[in-house]
Amino acid sequence: MLGDGSNFPISHTGSVSLPTSTSSFHLQDVLCVPKMQKKLISIALFCITNNVSIELFPHCFHVKDLQTWDILLQGGTKDGVYEWPVANSSTSPILAFFAVKTTMSI
Repeated sequence: MLGDGSNFPISHTGSVSLPTSTSSFHLQDVLCVPKMQKKLISIALFCITNNVSIELFPHCFHVKDLQTWDILLQGGTKDGVYEWPVANSSTSPILAFFAVKTTMSI
């Protein structure tokens, strides 16, 4: 359910790899919602899974390694939303691996 009360069906779940020029991030238990126009992530789950922190600024964000505090990724904003940088053509595309089909009751 979205903040405005509308519901979109989940077609399946899986995991996704988000490659960058310096590292690769992973997300598990990703919900595939075909009717969603934007891809959204849970910042808390992203940070736990990848052992990182995210700093949010008015016009950008930083993903930092929790052990070294090095900046692993920088992104910007577009239309008031923090936007994940798109990998350039020399890197691998974002890949999704789907595993479990859910039912409407889940």
